[in-house]
Amino acid sequence: MAGRPVQIRLTLEGDLAIYEGEHVVASHQVVPDEPGWVTIPAHHAALWAQTMVVAQRPLAVYEEVAS
Repeated sequence: MAGRPVQIRLTLEGDLAIYEGEHVVASHQVVPDEPGWVTIPAHHAALWAQTMVVAQRPLAVYEEVAS
């Protein structure tokens, strides 16, 4: 969705919705006067899955380097 135009709608109840055309792509409850950031872990799950991949090697590789 990056680079595409979207509409932001804020309701009187304090809901913020992001639309691409008529499709809601995200919605959040606005948290006024809250210090710091409010995040939704599910929004970052794919990013963490990509960045937290750990290479797995046989121990023999490390034993060879250590000797």
